[in-house]
Amino acid sequence: MNIEQIVPQPEHDPTQSPTDLQSNHLENPKSSFDNKKGEDDKRKWITLPQLGESATEGRLMLWLKQPGDWVEKYEPIAEVETDKVTTEIPSPFSGFFKGFVVDPDTSVPFGAPICWIEEGQQAQEAASNAVEKEEEENKELRDENEDEEKIVDDESSHQKPQHPKHSQPPKPIPFRSIDHPAIHIQKPDEQPIIPVKVFPGDEIIPHTSMRRAIAEHMVRSERTAPHATAVMETDMTNVVNYRNHHKDKFLQKEGIDLTYLPFAIKAATLALRDNPRLNAVFDEDRIILRKAKNIGIAVALEDGLIVPVIKNADRLSIAGLAHTVSELTIKAREGMLTPDDVTGGTFTVNNPGTFGTLVSTPIIVQPQVGILSTEAIIKRPVVIDDNIAARYMMNLSLSIDHRAIDGLYAARFLKRVKELLEGVNEETPLY
Repeated sequence: MNIEQIVPQPEHDPTQSPTDLQSNHLENPKSSFDNKKGEDDKRKWITLPQLGESATEGRLMLWLKQPGDWVEKYEPIAEVETDKVTTEIPSPFSGFFKGFVVDPDTSVPFGAPICWIEEGQQAQEAASNAVEKEEEENKELRDENEDEEKIVDDESSHQKPQHPKHSQPPKPIPFRSIDHPAIHIQKPDEQPIIPVKVFPGDEIIPHTSMRRAIAEHMVRSERTAPHATAVMETDMTNVVNYRNHHKDKFLQKEGIDLTYLPFAIKAATLALRDNPRLNAVFDEDRIILRKAKNIGIAVALEDGLIVPVIKNADRLSIAGLAHTVSELTIKAREGMLTPDDVTGGTFTVNNPGTFGTLVSTPIIVQPQVGILSTEAIIKRPVVIDDNIAARYMMNLSLSIDHRAIDGLYAARFLKRVKELLEGVNEETPLY
């Protein structure tokens, strides 16, 4: 994603006040989104740009500019978090930062105005005059300090020192005082909440922005989608033998480990071709079957969980999937993921088996309709044709949105994934 893609574009007449915008927006929506040119000095609104494909809002975490600051074109003015990824929002033009209408740590829908800038010759002159005024005030302050050093007055030591006006930090303009038809801010529930008691010896850990985002998504997913989970046992012996045969050469050639996750992703993408209703998103009055197979992979972090997305995963080989998984995992753990890296997913594969789990009930990533978990691979005795053999067994756990998928369809998908994994042999292409 380049800078032009995330630079917010002015969508309405920047010379209008929020009150004017409200009346014009109701009478003629188009008229309120036409910019007037030729005016030397005008107020321009900056809206929150679309960040990612599926998200509808972002959380404004921090203002990088304050009222009174001069802003250059493409200079970052705010930090916004979407899907647990923080992005800097650049200004689409140069000007005088006049004020903002969104408080920090507030959810804002894409397209809503967040601040305004005064652009034009008068704004530049105002900025220049402000600098000159500040220099004059600094000079006066230095002169006053020099005079005070020459005069010793006992009474003055008990007086409160006077500070110049420019030393006071600018106060943010509360968004509640601005009337704008496009602003729809999520506000905390005003109902009184009984605080949880804290006892002596308890440790208090404040929520991070990531933990808060995870909590919001999990609650929304459980409230939105009636979850149902199906589990099917799979014989992974052929995959284990195949990996053991190739892993050393693969590490030497590619520089990364050949793990089991790429095999599961490959099987899932092929199974999605035969079961397209699982490669979908649920809308209010329809189900949208996605053409692309964009597979989200859950990456565990020290302070949470994030799901980067492998775009067009069905077009990649096992080796290609291994590289992509490695790259996205590194970016996730180093905090280098972009909004594009975590959006557009059509189905998710989770791998809690790395930590030894035998059965899990994963929560669906909204608005997807399914998520597959691969559990721990355990070597144990299995009865095959009335004979007991030691085999590497693994459980597949599939959670579905029961509004979109029924149990029969889920079982068919799991059966197909099982067939593909158990069918791995020496002729299975790695590249």
